Amino acid sequence: MALQHPTLGQRVASNQDLVRALLIVAAVIVLMIVLTAVVGVQQTGPSYQIVPDPASGLGLPF
Repeated sequence: MALQHPTLGQRVASNQDLVRALLIVAAVIVLMIVLTAVVGVQQTGPSYQIVPDPASGLGLPF
């Protein structure tokens, strides 16, 4: 059995699909950057310190 090589039209179509997908991804990233610059992030994240470190007052070197 011989492998069927894609025709030139099929290769061009697949390249166009790849370029179109990359342009959509780039547009989404640019949109996210613009929205972050306009709206911004005003809050700090939550503190994850639930329990204080029990070794902090012992003067351990590590």
